[in-house]
Amino acid sequence: MTVSPIERRARSFTASGTAPADEPNPTLFVKEHTVVTVYVDNYRCHATVGRLTGRWSHLTADTSDELHTFAARLGLRRAWFQARCRYSTCPAPDGVCVHYHYDVIDSMRTRAIRTGAHPIDIRDLGALITARRTAQRPTPAAT
Repeated sequence: MTVSPIERRARSFTASGTAPADEPNPTLFVKEHTVVTVYVDNYRCHATVGRLTGRWSHLTADTSDELHTFAARLGLRRAWFQARCRYSTCPAPDGVCVHYHYDVIDSMRTRAIRTGAHPIDIRDLGALITARRTAQRPTPAAT
């Protein structure tokens, strides 16, 4: 099995600079013998959304289908899925842009890690999005 640079770095985390120091070591979420790679960043931005105030991070995965499966295990509503972004140049096949994610507060972030999400740095999330964008760009026709 090939390990991506982001996954390799995520496996090396024991605690990030801004995340709680008691983060458990990540494990892989396995469904029907398929390894699903889910990530949760350490953004932890303080915000109030509706009646909920907390520190918010981003939960994402290699594919939106993997993300939905994992989010359902955590009890997250599909309506909370962030599928579109504010950038008009963002590639969005099937209406889902490369920035897709769920926003989660610290308690859900900890649950996600315990369930198998890999904790990553916010900069690694940027690298993951850049890789998605590159993969979705049309390749020039060979001449």
